Amino acid sequence: MKIAIFGGTGDLGRGLAINFAAAGHEIVVGSRSQERADQAAATLKEAFPEGSFTPLENVEAAEAGELAVVSIPHEGIEATIPPMAEALAGKVVVSVVNAMRWGKTGAIALQGDELPASSCAHQIQDLAPEAKVVVAYNNLPAAGLQHQEHLGHRPGIAVGHPSHLAQLLHEVRLGVEATCRVGQDEID
Repeated sequence: MKIAIFGGTGDLGRGLAINFAAAGHEIVVGSRSQERADQAAATLKEAFPEGSFTPLENVEAAEAGELAVVSIPHEGIEATIPPMAEALAGKVVVSVVNAMRWGKTGAIALQGDELPASSCAHQIQDLAPEAKVVVAYNNLPAAGLQHQEHLGHRPGIAVGHPSHLAQLLHEVRLGVEATCRVGQDEID
């Protein structure tokens, strides 16, 4: 499967790209510029030479991917998602975005009026209304995902509409395990 990853330069996006490539998926690395996409794909290829990493600008990457992963800073959602909305229509879009700011004690989750929507996934859904947005993999240890000796078999949490989650978890099988709970029912 072709998986478009937006934010493949950050620790979590890079780690997911490596894991998905290790599971046999083709990775399309999206960025605001071709130059940045080229650099990200080269870094990924260096980290996992067996992987397939194709660099494209965001809209082209969204068109090429069968599934999309958004792994960008929360501040970039408003500028990044709208140009891709049409290309993301009908596709499962996995948000790994956590709205955080850094304080004296470390990362602090933004809440309430600090957010433009009730969550980053809701904001993405509002900006790409025909996409099937779910939240998954945002609780994984970003740095640890990038080491080949730790590839695959990492537990994750997924949240979203049950049919979208079923598509993500049962059909896609991304190489990073996930289990989700919808009400009292577990999907794995």
